[in-house]
Amino acid sequence: AEPPSHDPAEPVRRLSTRAQAYLVVAAVVGAGLFVQTVRQQWSGDVWQHAASIRAFEAHPLAPNHPLSVGLIDDPYFLNPWALAWGSFSRLTGLGTLTTLVAAGLVNMVLLGVGLYRLTIRVSASRWAPALTLLSVLLLWGPLPWRWSGYPNLNSIGFGLPYPSFLALALYLFGLTSVLDLTRAAEERRPLSWRHLATLAACVVISVLCHPLT
Repeated sequence: AEPPSHDPAEPVRRLSTRAQAYLVVAAVVGAGLFVQTVRQQWSGDVWQHAASIRAFEAHPLAPNHPLSVGLIDDPYFLNPWALAWGSFSRLTGLGTLTTLVAAGLVNMVLLGVGLYRLTIRVSASRWAPALTLLSVLLLWGPLPWRWSGYPNLNSIGFGLPYPSFLALALYLFGLTSVLDLTRAAEERRPLSWRHLATLAACVVISVLCHPLT
């Protein structure tokens, strides 16, 4: 007989009910976003962001402005998001649009994880994460305005790779750190340097990637 795959004396770790419910909803939504992202069904802004990636791909340390002639500082196009994916495209040799597919999938995972982590800090209900995800996607009215960075079902798939969604994901992680730091202060526990560093990084990178408009 084959030996057991684990020690019978140790309990088998299983996902909690709330994690399972969230994963079911996230998997259904994620499947649709995955198909749309792989098929490159994005808004017309894609060419501006693609140009930013190509600018850093060609000259990582001194990129030219993607839409103008010469070296011009422009936080809306020359930012950490474009630097990271331009460097990725340069190192891997992948095309710009394929790089945007990768950016979309990364943003999708970050948004899903960030929303779950934030929700479980706010509510202990087993259904809170799944219902929060559905609310974020659906509670915009019957005809939500399509706009980059808006996480409604009419918008999210058309701008998923863009820096606006990376900024939103980092906002969720940063807000989670704020809640953790606040709880530690209320309980008179030492503040975690990990939470402080996460908050600082999220604020700086999100603002640099997508300046306030």
